[in-house]
Amino acid sequence: MRPKAGIVLISLLVLLWISRAVPVRTSPYQVFDEEKLYQRLAHREKIYYLSLRYLLNEYQKKQYLTLPDRKSRNEWIDRFWLVLDPTPTTKKNERKIEHEERVKQAKVLFPSAQPPGWDDRGEIFIRFGPPFSRERTWAHIGRFEQRMPGEVWHYRNPEMLVSFTDRQLCGQYTHNYVPGGEESWTEFYNDCNFGKTARMILEEMQNPYSVGKLLPQHIDSQLTDSRNMLNPDAIDYIQCGDLRKDLYPVLTKHVGDEYRLADRALANFHKHNQRSDFFHFPELDLSMTAYFDITCFRGGPGKIRTEINFEVPVSELSFRAAPGCRQAELELRVAVWTLELEKVASAEETLGLTVRDGKEYLLPHYIPGQVVVTLPPGYYRFGIETVDMNSQKRGVFRVSTCISPLDDKLALSNIQFARLIGETEKLCRFMKGNLIVIPHPLHLYRKKTNLKFYFEIYGLKLDREDFALYRVEYSIAPRGKIRQGPLLKDSGTVVSSKIGASGFGPRQPVYLEIATEDLRGGPFQLKVRVTDRRTLETVEETANFAIYE
Repeated sequence: MRPKAGIVLISLLVLLWISRAVPVRTSPYQVFDEEKLYQRLAHREKIYYLSLRYLLNEYQKKQYLTLPDRKSRNEWIDRFWLVLDPTPTTKKNERKIEHEERVKQAKVLFPSAQPPGWDDRGEIFIRFGPPFSRERTWAHIGRFEQRMPGEVWHYRNPEMLVSFTDRQLCGQYTHNYVPGGEESWTEFYNDCNFGKTARMILEEMQNPYSVGKLLPQHIDSQLTDSRNMLNPDAIDYIQCGDLRKDLYPVLTKHVGDEYRLADRALANFHKHNQRSDFFHFPELDLSMTAYFDITCFRGGPGKIRTEINFEVPVSELSFRAAPGCRQAELELRVAVWTLELEKVASAEETLGLTVRDGKEYLLPHYIPGQVVVTLPPGYYRFGIETVDMNSQKRGVFRVSTCISPLDDKLALSNIQFARLIGETEKLCRFMKGNLIVIPHPLHLYRKKTNLKFYFEIYGLKLDREDFALYRVEYSIAPRGKIRQGPLLKDSGTVVSSKIGASGFGPRQPVYLEIATEDLRGGPFQLKVRVTDRRTLETVEETANFAIYE
């Protein structure tokens, strides 16, 4: 949960005052006493926390354990699950349901008389779910070595092996954090030194006699980069490429800088493997592709008309057969919360699409849609979903954005890119006054197709006859640099113009179309500046779009 802006400002002022009086000295990071804070919890809270802590990073653990009472901790848990909900606009939280089901299964499949009620296999099961394959490794007693019985689990997402050993021969399996020596579950694993951590690899690299050794791509959660502190799924594991052919292939790879490789693999793992990847919902298909943007217009005193615009490819929809035609149905859902995760608004819209048999060529490539909510200015979290009602496939998006005030002084709305703008007398969901503005949230235009956009001006100064005078300037410039021979240079503005205009009332709608023949393919920035010709006040707004050839 983010701090409020007022608290941040006060804290900043206090820090500035202290910095003038006393020299600032950096102190080493102090790890909080988790065990001491844990003992403050009631018995039921302890049991729940032991399973929940697998999903928490160090900062979340400290935040939860330092709350003063059970009520505030329960509210914190409710907000925590809301953030992880894969379908934020529905009441059902599949992530929470699966986690609680895994905890129940861990107690049954991998029981332990000691807290938390399961052994280390239960921890891995709760974190990552059931493995792709599970193999027993038998005990071995020889003249020179002995190995305890164990298990090795193979996962495909992420691709990894996790090994366990029954050290006490009592059915309580422990995770092999250092899988070398007597607890190795296979001679191959022991002989190839898979127990090496990144720090051990670094030490061997400094040893001239170790050059050319085969070293593993091994990541250790305790001894590698501090970024592990932010990853609740950080555990010791071996990351490998392809285990489908054989459970025991050669997992080593000869590289020049193994320590750098380990840290790079760690960073990639954190970046590309989100925690949601480790949770599987067989009946929940979140693969729908959809595009959206959020545009804001004045909606009344102290209110902002917030439009969430959609474009969904028709190829993402499933059509059901009907007499002489096929039909598709798409539902658009939006839920809005404050930063403290208090729900403030929700809305939904249902779109239908019918195509007659033999007329499939008339289908558009995209279906436009729009959901509107009215909000006071502020910073909000949006949960956005698109749902194919025939197949239940959906796209889920989360975004946080600031809704800026549009008060009585000169102001501009957001720029709304459009596929079509024109005058009409028929009522439809895309009406703005007597204009129909079909949104284009993808912001991608084919070359030689006119760029279309709409915006509104507020707070213009009027004369006695309520007449306003203003000037609109726009410019288009490439985002980034262009190559000229061996050099990269700023290309500057490629399109610009000024338009003088007038109208009745302090609010003026404006729509423009700009030819794109002179624009090369790539991303661009559109800047619009409006000047009140009576007061000479100016305001401007920018937005990004792209051209493809």
